[in-house]
Amino acid sequence: MKNTTNKIDFKRIIRFIIGAIMSVFSGWVVRAIYVAPFIQKGNVLQDIDPTMMFFWTLIGVGIGFVLGFYILFFFIDILVKSYSQIRMRISGMTHTKSYVLDSSAILDGRIAELVKLGLFPSWFYVSSVTMDELKRLERVSSVYARRVEKAKKIMDRLSHLLKKKMKIVSFVEPPKSIRDHILSLAKMTKSTIITLDVNLTDEARAHGIPVININELALAFRLQLVPGDILELHLNRPGKEKNQAVGYLDDGMMVIVENGIHHLHKNVEVECVSVLQSTAGKIVFGKFVRELDEPS
Repeated sequence: MKNTTNKIDFKRIIRFIIGAIMSVFSGWVVRAIYVAPFIQKGNVLQDIDPTMMFFWTLIGVGIGFVLGFYILFFFIDILVKSYSQIRMRISGMTHTKSYVLDSSAILDGRIAELVKLGLFPSWFYVSSVTMDELKRLERVSSVYARRVEKAKKIMDRLSHLLKKKMKIVSFVEPPKSIRDHILSLAKMTKSTIITLDVNLTDEARAHGIPVININELALAFRLQLVPGDILELHLNRPGKEKNQAVGYLDDGMMVIVENGIHHLHKNVEVECVSVLQSTAGKIVFGKFVRELDEPS
């Protein structure tokens, strides 16, 4: 796992710069306010107690730093993020098609391959809330840290593939519900949600928001089989039961072949008998027809 503790926090650096500028300005103002009555009485600076002048200058520096580091930066941050959200609303109205990625889609990683294939040649939006969620996951355990590290590479790859069509949307306040936040962002930008979250998928459809579940998409591209279909495959290994052999279709679907044990490591023709949906995916049960190098 890579060490992320040494990464530069540019936002904190900007806050320190704003705080320093405000410190100098506020220190000068408070010092000027303190010495003004003495100057009006005809005194010169040398007649004023330097300790008290330094004290009030220091008070001004402290007030200025607090104003700059916390309060002024807070309002600047709000303005910048509000401007970003207004731009997102406008872009949602102008782009004919766009997509919102949630954390599950980024962690899964298959979206990068789908974009590379040209299936989603349009604008992609990722919320700053989603990026914060990934950062929290990174701190949970080393396992999650590795997954998030992979997700960061996926984001870099998407940025490379999509160029300017990849946008991070900044939000000021963390939402009460990340799921509701994703739905709200999709509405705001008139986008389609891309996710693996079943609950988010159902909720989006209930609200009439377009959604693509990558697992559903993967299943849709899998070969649809019914009893009686003829398959061609290579038998790789023996099955658990006597006389069984196991092979795989091009999409990775497992086929268990009755009476296939004597045809291991051969290309065979198999008739589909039934299809079982398991937690690992679909499993096809078939019966041996013939070896493909045999004459018909």
